Amino acid sequence: MGTIAEELNKRFEERFHVLSLALRSFAEATTDYEYLLDVVARTLGSNDGCVVRLLSDGGWLSTVATHLPLGRHIQDADAIAFVRAHVAASHNLSEHAGLRRVIETGEAVLVPHVDLEKLRATATPQMVRVYETVGIHSHLLVALRLRGKSIGSIALLRFDPALPCFDEGDRDMAQALSDHAALAIENARSYAAEREARASAERAKEDSHASEVRYRLMFENSPLPKWMYDMETLRFLDVNDAAARNYGYSREEYLAMTIVDIHPPEDVPSLLNSVHTVSPQPKFRISKHRKKSGEVFPVEVTVHGFSLGGRACGLAVGRDITERLRLEEQLRQLQKMEAVGRLAGGVAHDFNNILSVILSYGETLLAEIRPGDPMRGDVEEIRKAAERASELTRQLLMFSRQQVLDPKVLDLNELLAGMAKMLGRLVGEDVELVSTPGASIGKVRVDPGSIELVIMNLVVNARDAMPTGGRITIETANADLDETFVQGHLVMKPGRHVLLAVSDTGTGMDKATLSRIFEPFFTTKEKGKGTGLGLSAVFGIVQRSGGSVWVYSELGKGTTVKVYLPLAEGEVDVVRPAIAPPSLRGSETILLVEDEDQVRVVVRGILKRQGYHVIELQNGGEALLFCEKYSNTIDLLLTDVVMPRMGGPELARRLATLRPTMKILFMSGYTDDAVVRHGALDAGIAFIQKPLTPGTLARKVREVLDAERQSRP
Repeated sequence: MGTIAEELNKRFEERFHVLSLALRSFAEATTDYEYLLDVVARTLGSNDGCVVRLLSDGGWLSTVATHLPLGRHIQDADAIAFVRAHVAASHNLSEHAGLRRVIETGEAVLVPHVDLEKLRATATPQMVRVYETVGIHSHLLVALRLRGKSIGSIALLRFDPALPCFDEGDRDMAQALSDHAALAIENARSYAAEREARASAERAKEDSHASEVRYRLMFENSPLPKWMYDMETLRFLDVNDAAARNYGYSREEYLAMTIVDIHPPEDVPSLLNSVHTVSPQPKFRISKHRKKSGEVFPVEVTVHGFSLGGRACGLAVGRDITERLRLEEQLRQLQKMEAVGRLAGGVAHDFNNILSVILSYGETLLAEIRPGDPMRGDVEEIRKAAERASELTRQLLMFSRQQVLDPKVLDLNELLAGMAKMLGRLVGEDVELVSTPGASIGKVRVDPGSIELVIMNLVVNARDAMPTGGRITIETANADLDETFVQGHLVMKPGRHVLLAVSDTGTGMDKATLSRIFEPFFTTKEKGKGTGLGLSAVFGIVQRSGGSVWVYSELGKGTTVKVYLPLAEGEVDVVRPAIAPPSLRGSETILLVEDEDQVRVVVRGILKRQGYHVIELQNGGEALLFCEKYSNTIDLLLTDVVMPRMGGPELARRLATLRPTMKILFMSGYTDDAVVRHGALDAGIAFIQKPLTPGTLARKVREVLDAERQSRP
């Protein structure tokens, strides 16, 4: 358990280090286009192979940079030469389905485990030979996107089988890095074009008129604002159309101004300290500019010094970085949420083991204490406190995306109609609850109980934001999120979605509060009025369901929370109530494998009181050796999911041939990928969530033993 948490934290720290290093490296390399491409390849492929391709006219992808540490994995010089030659070749998109999909949709292609047989059916013979020669065991392909449009692709190839396979975290990190890389490549292209233009002007000094024409075309037609100014007086000498168009000043107004006039007053002192010096090398700075309308926004400024008629002059190029800074802030928030979520999940998992002991002994004591006994009330309070703690850990697991979900295809309008009376009681008489279901909305695939919890938490938070009454509106609608929209919302994915929106007319929130609302234990309510886990659970449930949450709020004007859930295909599932077994007792033999001593003792006691024969062992290795020597029947394997050296899923797989008729029941305080995939249990695999109580465990064990057949993990 501790080993997995440490590994997760280690991988997160490695990804954060790569991101920080990449952003710094990209910024430092943007003045040299060829060097930047090499930096991108080496940074993204620090432990792997990396191939950077850019899209050209005619649907061709040309390789512009590679990082292939082939010598560490293969020694055959001819094989290495073949791989490098194929990778360096241009590729026609019409002949490569994977590349075409990435370029056209902008969606990453993640292949955690390369299956050569499947690859032969879809890839060219040359590509198959590359994979066979090098031994690529994991593959990740992401698009280089710029303002919603793909300009190329980045392929990451993992050669070393000792390294973990690429996962969804690697995919998201690679996509974020590729977006920054695309912006850096555009900047480097611009700088390269400007350098080439200056070099061309120098080479064409003999024809001053032609040189002037070329310069004017480059200056005037640039999409970026450009200003030419006198270094001594700081007065503008010339500006291009982009500067006039984007800032609102006419050319004549500019010529009567200085560069000080387009800066906010608080930035003028630092500007004056640095602007009078001439340097042959371009200088970069992050600054703020002010438009004629008074709007102030961040810019990245590049200043080139030159001499004109014996006067020192400067050429400044401005790039609006508002969107880039906003996306970087969103990325920092997501990283913070992921780190807190992993910590919360690890704490909740260990705490669930402790609660299993408290709840089980509490119920056992209650069964033995007669009504009227003075001690009964004390034990009741112990059990209630443990149940409240269990609910807190359940919410923590939801936030950290480790809660077991059982998704169904649902109609949100039908779900809301069924919750109408309960929601009406929640909000009270002084709050008007308005429901506006969208017509013909699509279906979603979510866990029914979890999405009900999302709705209740949003409604309760909206009610609490209106202490003197108001109106809560619940809306549903179809939503098609395009690339342009999701570019400005880092947590969202393009495609068809169903929107669930909860709006209130309450107090609203400022930006500082809004940035923290999904953090666990953060609350604006009075002490004792809230745990601060409601919106954390909402965030975790929606993320596990493949969706995203977006919040808009203004002080004094209320709040709107929008939940986007991916559209699902298929008919609405019918949720049938579970049928309780006629008896919870049995006489079968159960192999109990649990590394936590107290939990194992409690579970053994519960099962023995129900009449079962229990064989208890501490870990998977002991269980495997025991089953090889034990000749009698074992009816059920009850095992923890996460244990040192050998987890429950691995133990179950290795016992499948030894004990083909043995039933399997997993238990855990959180879930492992061997049991839970993409937020839902694999069909037929039985699972019980800690904390355990005598009643829930006895019912689940009897249910699994009475089942006719069971799938293996």
